[in-house]
Amino acid sequence: MKFDKIIGLGQSCQVAHQIRTNFPQQTESYILDWFGLYNRESMTRLLRDGVHNLAQVENIEDLGFHDHKWRKTRDRKYNVSMLHAFPRSQTVGEFYPQFRQKMNYLADRWENLMASRSRVLFVRLKAKNDEGGIALIDALSAAYPRLDFSLLVLNFGSSPLRIQTPQFFHASVGASKDWTGHDESWKQNFDALAEAPEFARAT
Repeated sequence: MKFDKIIGLGQSCQVAHQIRTNFPQQTESYILDWFGLYNRESMTRLLRDGVHNLAQVENIEDLGFHDHKWRKTRDRKYNVSMLHAFPRSQTVGEFYPQFRQKMNYLADRWENLMASRSRVLFVRLKAKNDEGGIALIDALSAAYPRLDFSLLVLNFGSSPLRIQTPQFFHASVGASKDWTGHDESWKQNFDALAEAPEFARAT
């Protein structure tokens, strides 16, 4: 089974980083890559409403400074954390038109992919249990009924890859000292998935 694209569904930017590390030929960004999406129910609502609704100006909270360069902001409607979206040097209102232009571009890219005949592997870090993964599959199927996709859910621990169904894979990754993740366990999981029946790495 060949996947044309590997797409992160959060919960943090660790997922996007590891996809780029393990699949360097996939260079484009997607709209959820660098945000914190910690709540599955909020993500389900976002998928239902459409990603163009993410980070509308009336829903953005400015929570102060994240570091020397960025503001800490949040989409209160979908409970999405944005730590590298708005620079300290400008207010949210001043920078928002530039931010919105980029978001619209990424949302269009997402929707075009979801409407295509591509086969997509979604990757989600942390779902409390298998029911959480199944709920995400249901939400994706409802939002994108024509899309051919599978879901890989990763939780912290030491469990090997499990193939729940041809559409749902579950595995564990090791803890790490920083946001980038435990490189070896991520690679092991992607390698194990590549060796599973009917699976091939994206090209």
